[in-house]
Parts: sequence; structure tokens; C-alpha cells
Amino acid sequence: MKVARLHEALEIIKDVAPLGRRDWVTLEEACGRVASKEQEVVLPLPSFDNSAMDGYAIRAKDAGLRVRVAGRILAGDQAFDLQERVALRIMTGAPIPEGCDTIVPQEEVVAEEGWVGLPATVRQGSHIRRIGEDLRVGERILEPGESITPVHIGMAASQGITHLQVYGRPRVVVLATGAEVRFHFEQRDHEQLFNSNTPTLVAWLKSWGCEVSVVRVEVDDQKILREAVEGLGWADLIVTTGGASVGEADLTREVLREVSAHFLFDKISLKPGKPTALARLGGSYVLMLPGNPMAAMVNFLLLGRSLVRRLSGRRAWAYLEVEARLGSALTFKGGVDTVIAGFFDGYRFMPKKRQASFMVSGLAGCNALIVVDRGVAALEEGTRVKVLVIDWESGADEIGSLVSKGESCSQD
Repeated sequence: MKVARLHEALEIIKDVAPLGRRDWVTLEEACGRVASKEQEVVLPLPSFDNSAMDGYAIRAKDAGLRVRVAGRILAGDQAFDLQERVALRIMTGAPIPEGCDTIVPQEEVVAEEGWVGLPATVRQGSHIRRIGEDLRVGERILEPGESITPVHIGMAASQGITHLQVYGRPRVVVLATGAEVRFHFEQRDHEQLFNSNTPTLVAWLKSWGCEVSVVRVEVDDQKILREAVEGLGWADLIVTTGGASVGEADLTREVLREVSAHFLFDKISLKPGKPTALARLGGSYVLMLPGNPMAAMVNFLLLGRSLVRRLSGRRAWAYLEVEARLGSALTFKGGVDTVIAGFFDGYRFMPKKRQASFMVSGLAGCNALIVVDRGVAALEEGTRVKVLVIDWESGADEIGSLVSKGESCSQD
């Protein structure tokens, strides 16, 4: 039996290969998908030298002179030649005329009817946007494995690109088992529970861009469960909750062994969530989560998210770590790595006061996790901790300082 620590489990997930499926999608449908093919610049930007200001196109050697205004160039016009001791009125984005080497902003000249007096000193080349200054031909604007953002959409549109090649969406099945649970839209007996795990998992998976199906096995029958599992060979990932420990009716692990699944790890040395396991069954992965809601969700966020991102082809598959100060002291029994949920406000991580593996509400109001090493007995308030932000959508209810002033950070 392989019991993995969190970093060992993630190293195993790191080796998961992206799906072989590829799709072509329109630019309008591409945001949030994962690029499977590089995209290069074919049209330089700017595609011609143009003015960065409303002003006058001049020759720098005419600085200090009073020159005649011989015409006007607007954005979209075709440029024409600029003669010596002549200026051309020019607007932002208009093409630079042949012979011009400088743009003088309109507020820096003395304008008369048909004439302008130029400043005595000008910087040659100023206020001219050069061809390719933004994007150069051959430069990559999108790499395989990058999640396509609105910025990528804008750069692709600037190239006249209509379609992008992306990885296929992971096909995920949430396998709902157990005679003791009912869905929220069903009637239940007094001794039964509503299934909160499956809807939560489905919601997370959809938010991560997966194609999600739910398969239900209502009875604790090993043969029926085996038949259900054997019919899921089309799925890239199967996620189960419960049935992963050693109880009499916990059949999932036994069924997976019967169908010759290869366990990559059997358990994880983590609190909560020790029964969490990962197996390979043919071309599918099976992530087995505990039945307790918070234990299931914590391990799903720590491991399932990374697994989905690897299957999706994302290069950035692991969590970013953010350092913060601990908002209140914590104590631990030790012997196992411990996950604590809480709220990260950009400066501090405040642990949630009420959290236990059985709780449905354990992650309510939380946007981040910390994982505390098994050798740590206590953490004092103010201790630096590594925060894994699970919800970057959360924000502040007041305006902060916003502006950086170059102040040095405290080193304590």
C-alpha cells in the first residue's frame, strides 16, 4: 500500500499527459480554453510607422524655424512626402510621411494661419511608433499549454486570426454511490442524507471547463458497482466520494482492484482526507475521495484541480504560493500534514474557526488553504505561511492604497 504525502501525490499528477484530442474553436469561443498549438505574429504591429500624438510632422533639422503647414494627415490616410522647411498637421495613428523624422505635439508649437513656429530643440524620432514596436513577425503570442485569456484574444484579433487550436475538454464522470444518500430533488427517509458532494464536485468541474456527467449507483452492491465502473471507459477522469475506506459497505476500492486498476497511491498522509487515492484504469484516471464533505472538497481542490489542469494540457497546473502572515495562532497534534482553510485578504491568512471533515460548511467564506507540515506542533500569530488561493475572484469591501510608492518591504 502506497501512502503518499501531498508533494509526492502532486509529483505523480505532474506526469499525467494532456489529452490527445484537439479542437478548432472560433476566436469568440476560445477564451478559457487551453492552446494546443503555438500562434505566431504574421502582421507586425504597428504595421507602419505612425504618429503617437496629435501634432506636426517635421524634420528635426528644422527646429526653431517658422515653417509652412502644407497639409494634414489623418488616421487611415495614405502618407505623402514631407519637404524641407515644411510641416504637416498629423493626427494620432496617422502614417508618418516620407522625410519626417520627428513629431512635435501641437501644444509645443506657435500656430498661425498656415504657419507654425517650431521649438528650438526637439528630440529626433520622438512621438513616432515604429513598425513592429509592439509585435514583431515570428514572435509568439500564444504557446501550447497556455490558458487563453482576453489579452490573447485581442492579440489574435490584431492578426486577423479567426480560429485557434485547443485541447479537448476533459470528460469527467462523478460516480455517486451509496444507498444512504439522496439527491436534493428527491424525497429522503429520516435516516438518509442529501448528497451534497456530487453537486459541489460538478460545480467545481464545470467551472474548470470540464464536460461533466453524473452516474449513480443507488445500492451497495459490488456486482452493480463493478458493471457501472466497467462502462466508464470513455471518461478521462472518474471521481468518487465515499467507499474508499475500510467499512463494510465501502466497495469502491475493492471493485477497482477487481477490474485491475493500477493504484498510483492508495492513501494520502493528510488531515483531513487520508482515504484519498488515485488509480489508473485503462485510459481513465480514478480519483477516490472521502465521503465527509470537507475532507472530500479539500482533497479535490488540492489534487483534483491539478489533475484536471494536467489533463487539460495546462502548463500552469500547480497552485501559486503566496506568502502571508498568519492571522491567529494554531496548534496541531502532529504526525500528519494538516490542511487549514481560511480567508486571505492580500496581507494575512485568517483561519476559519469552525472546520471539521464532516462539515458541509467547512469552506464557506474561505478563499485559501494552508498546508502545515506534520512536524509542526504550533504556529504563532504573525508567522509567515504559504497560502494556496483557491478563489481569486474574492475581493475587498474597501478601497486599498492601490498605488505603489517604491517603499521597501519589511524584512522581519
